Formats: sequence, structure tokens, C-alpha cells
Amino acid sequence: MEDLALLERSWMAPLIRSTAVLVMAFGVSFLARRLGSGTVARIEQKNPRNARRATTWWMLMRRVVNIVVTVVAILSLFEIWGLSLTPFVAVGAAVAAGIGFGAQNLVRDVLAGFVILSEDQYAVGDRVELIGVTGVVEDVQLRVTVLRDDDGVVHFVPNGEIKVSSNFSRR
Repeated sequence: MEDLALLERSWMAPLIRSTAVLVMAFGVSFLARRLGSGTVARIEQKNPRNARRATTWWMLMRRVVNIVVTVVAILSLFEIWGLSLTPFVAVGAAVAAGIGFGAQNLVRDVLAGFVILSEDQYAVGDRVELIGVTGVVEDVQLRVTVLRDDDGVVHFVPNGEIKVSSNFSRR
């Protein structure tokens, strides 16, 4: 009987703590999503021009929050169950290095997208020229800017390739 009580305590406590970690992780993600959506809605009401930019920033921040919450939850679960992180860190570092070398253009495009959004160089509806293509901005994303030229052709311009942007809507 004593062995049964010991066995029950040995796996019940980590199970309860694991459940608490998962509930908190979902709660933080839910709360962040609600706060962000409410903030974007207020910005849309006050200034429609900034609405698209606020939405893009919020989508990015939501992803960052979800990644951070997930990583913290996984690390907490590993600690609760007494698992060593050393092999995972070693494999993760090797994978990150490989992805880093292979995704240099993607990283460059995303960083340029941050700059474009933060400096508000152009917005949806503006008439611009980017890398020799003139058209109306249909979408500004972190990786690409979408233009529609005068012939109706849609161009996807990687943000990392934009060295000079000319905005004809702001004179």
C-alpha cells in the first residue's frame, strides 16, 4: 500500500505541474491575442491609414509571443519531468546554423520589411516605383511588397531587393 502511494505521488505531482504550465501557456497566448486585437481595432478607428501597418505589426508580434510562450512551456515541461536539455540544445544549434546559412535572403527580406513598415515608406493604395516597377501597392508584408502595375500585372517584390523606393502619392 505504501508503494502505491509513493508511485502515485511520483507521477501525479509532475502531471499536475505540467497541466498548470500548459493552462498558463494557453492563458498567456489567449490574453495576448485579445489585447493585440483590441489595440488594432482602436487604431483602425482612430487612423485608417495606420490600420494596415498596425495589423501587420500585430501579426508579427502574435507570432513572436506564441513562439516565446511555446519555448518557455516546453523548457518548463522538460524540467518538470527531469529530462536533460543538452542533446536538444546541441541538435538545435546545428539545425539553426544550417537554416541560418540557407535562409540568408529570407532574413534579409524580413529585416528590410521591418524597416519599411517602421519608417512608413509607403502604404496600401500608394503609387510607388520599386526596383524599376511602377504600380499601386496592394499589400505590404514582412517578406514582400505586392504591386499592381498599370497593365494589371501583379508583381511580388522581395523587400530585401528594394534599394530605392519612390512614392508618388506623397509629394
